[in-house]
Amino acid sequence: MTKSRRPSSTRKRSTSRRGPARKAAPVRSPKLVRLKPLYEQIGRTIDQLQKLPPSDRVKFAIERLNQCRGEFAVICGPTMDIPAAGMLTP
Repeated sequence: MTKSRRPSSTRKRSTSRRGPARKAAPVRSPKLVRLKPLYEQIGRTIDQLQKLPPSDRVKFAIERLNQCRGEFAVICGPTMDIPAAGMLTP
């Protein structure tokens, strides 16, 4: 006895092995430099450092990164956006 084969038109096709499509990169305005993502990344890094055993190096890194976040808040204001060089007024 031989097995009958399905005609190719009704045969199941394998699914694509490609992974999920990436999101398109957000369109950024050439008129602004957005620092909020960097500000947030510094915060996540501080959280990771705080989970490490305390040492002088860890404490120093946390202190300096907190200073950076504070400077961002002072310089950039609530929006964390800085106008590009062509947009600055003298």
